[in-house]
Formats: sequence, structure tokens, C-alpha cells
Amino acid sequence: MKRVLLLIALTILPATAQAQGNFGRFHALVIGNQNYRHLIKLGTPLADAKEVTNVLEQQYGFTVELLLDKSRADILLALTKLRRTMTSEEDNLLIYYAGHGYFDDASEVGYWQPVDAAKDNTVYWIPTSEITNLLRAIRARHVLVVADSCYSGSLLMRDSGARLPTGMERDEWLRRMQDRRSRTALTSGGEEPVADGGGSGHSIFAKAFLEVLRENRGILDGDSLFDKIKRPVVLYADQTPHYGDIKKADNVLNTKKGDFLFVPKEIQGVTLQQQTGEVDLSWLQRGEKKSKTIGQYIDHGDGTITDTKTGLMWKRCSEGLSGVNCENGEAEEYKWEDAVKRFKNTEYAGHADWRLPTIDELKTLVYCSKGRDKDGDCKDGSEKPTINQQVFPNTTWWYWSGSPYADSSAYAWYVFFYGGYSNFVYRAYDFAVRLVRGGQ
Repeated sequence: MKRVLLLIALTILPATAQAQGNFGRFHALVIGNQNYRHLIKLGTPLADAKEVTNVLEQQYGFTVELLLDKSRADILLALTKLRRTMTSEEDNLLIYYAGHGYFDDASEVGYWQPVDAAKDNTVYWIPTSEITNLLRAIRARHVLVVADSCYSGSLLMRDSGARLPTGMERDEWLRRMQDRRSRTALTSGGEEPVADGGGSGHSIFAKAFLEVLRENRGILDGDSLFDKIKRPVVLYADQTPHYGDIKKADNVLNTKKGDFLFVPKEIQGVTLQQQTGEVDLSWLQRGEKKSKTIGQYIDHGDGTITDTKTGLMWKRCSEGLSGVNCENGEAEEYKWEDAVKRFKNTEYAGHADWRLPTIDELKTLVYCSKGRDKDGDCKDGSEKPTINQQVFPNTTWWYWSGSPYADSSAYAWYVFFYGGYSNFVYRAYDFAVRLVRGGQ
């Protein structure tokens, strides 16, 4: 089975916008084709497209148009609209396509296959050359194509060059990459079929791509994105990602190449000032303590999270874990009685009233990416663990609440974040703990 996932991102950063510290407006067209009329139906493009939309809107401030199970005419109309409307040098455009794809060895042409594509007739297929033509026609400084498909091999003309380290050298690198034009592609492999699934409800490549974007806290260039995606894809799939320049996608001859930059929305107003080099951007790469909004949550940058819907403040990491992404240490597990005794008025981040959450409080952290069933549990296929992993990374499965079970002193309530449901169990079990303050 051949399936394609294509992401085209175009960002425009004119000199006037740079001087103002404005990365411009971000728009996206996200397409997911899964329920085909004449080809084999796929399993993950709709979930991929919806979650990419969610991450782009919440973390990167995109205005997104989402197209699901669309025909050739629908897709071409949307692409034509982009060519007509994306004319401002303050626009940033991202196009994401998930669905079937095909590569013709004889003509060396790749195709998107919309939901109305026939098996042995290219009439309703979309040649990727039309996408390349679109890249030439739209006024953009940086263009990034991310392709999880057999479109991959013929797209690239060279591998990416050397990387620079973080710190001040990294800041200078970002300034140069922003200033120079680029037309680059990140591909999931060569000219072979790629996996549809295998990534907890997503394709393996899409899962890696989403995780990198969720965990990113600073300005992320295409080279660094490639570095972070390549290893997990190679480990779990028979495909090797590549990164390099796109053939014939730029009508401006320029031997000094730039790179595409992903910029979280809370830092899009930062001025690079590449002419003077006066601004130190290394705090963006180090993830220093600066508050940011992620959907309904506020990450205060000190290991604490505020839920704006409930007013509760949570610890970002489970007990025993630490680090920017809770990557250090191991999640500690406690018997219920021990947890209740230990975590009363605990001190952390300048507050001395941290405690175990009630079962109702803990249940508010459950996030069902596929929605809930009639019993209120997460539907099958929901992303696991069932929690906002960008806000609460490295979450394990079972967590104690501070609520005893009313009908028996031998039981207490817990939440199972792998399945997204709550229940009561013997207090002698060892479960993880996430502390909260406020409420009650």
C-alpha cells in the first residue's frame, strides 16, 4: 500500500518585517484523504490532518482551513485560491496533504491521489509538478515540503549540509537562514511505499513530526527538524528520511541558501536584528522561564501549568521526573496511603500548598483525541496516553487521586491515562502521582 503525506510550508520574512520583529501572518491548508471510492481505504490520514491542525493552531498561531476526504476538483480549487490570495510578503502559508500517492518510474513524476482517484487512470490524480509550479508562482522567501510518500526521491537535488551548534553561533545561523531564500524538502524515505499507521493512531512519520513540533520551545529550522525526526522513523519503519533542496522550485538564482523556520506564536514578535546582531536568541533554544499559552493551558516556564478552564495549577512533571520535557529521572510510584500522607502542603515553585488531586480534578486532564463513547470513556484509536502531551510530557499510565472509595476503606480512585478512564482499586497498588494546587 502506498500512502502520501505532504506538507508544504511557505514563510515570507521581508526586511521591513524583520526590523519590526514580526514573522508575519501564518495560514495553513490541511488536507486529509482516507475514505477512498476506488482505492484501498487508509487508516490514519484524517487523524494526522486533524492533529496537525490542532498543533499548528494552538502552538504556532496558524489560521487553518481543514479539508477532509476531498476530490481532485476540491483540492485544485483550494490550491488555486492560495495562488490568488497569498500575495502579501507578510503571509506564511503551509499546505499539508495526507492520503494515497503514486510515483511513476518511467516519467519520474509523483502524484497525489484524491478520494475520487481511479486505480489505473490518472485523470483524477494531481501531478506533484503542479505543486512545484505553485511554489515558483507564490512570492515566498522560504518554502519547505515535507513528504511522507514515494514523491520523495525525485524531489531532492542534494542532501543537507552541516549543522551549527547552539548558543550565539546558533543565533547567527538563524539570522542567516531567515534572510536567505530557500526551497527545501523533508521526505520520509526514497521512492518506496511508506507505512500507514504504526504511530499510535498516526503514521510513524507523522507521529515523529507531531512530537517534534509539540516539544519545540524555540525557533526550529528545517535542518534541526530533520535531525529530530530521522532517528525515530528509522528505528520503527523500513524507511529513511532525507532533507535537501527542491529541484526547479525557485525562479530566483541564489547560491546562498536559507532555511525554513518554525516559530511558536508567543515569540513571533521577537526581533532578530540580523544587521546589528544585537539580540541574543539563545534563551529561545534553552527554553528559559517564559510563560506561554497552549490551548486552555498556561505554561509558566517554572514547571507549573495553569488550566484556564478549571483554574487549577498543576505540576508539569509527574513526581520523580524533571527537565524541560520531564525527561530526567523516573516516575515515582506510591501506595495510596503513603501518597496521601506524603503530599500534603508540599512546597514547589514558590507555593506550599501542593496536594493530590481529587478524582474529579484528575479526570479533567483526560484528553480524548477521537472523542468519548457513550460511557464517557475515550473512543478506540484515541492518542495514548490520553492527555495533552505537549503540556504534560512523559506521562505514564496509572495515577492516584486523593479520593477514597466511599463504599470500602480498602479502595481509592485512580485515572488510567493509557485508556482515558477512571475506576477504584485496592490502595496497596503502586501508582504515579501528579500534584495540583487550588480548587476544592
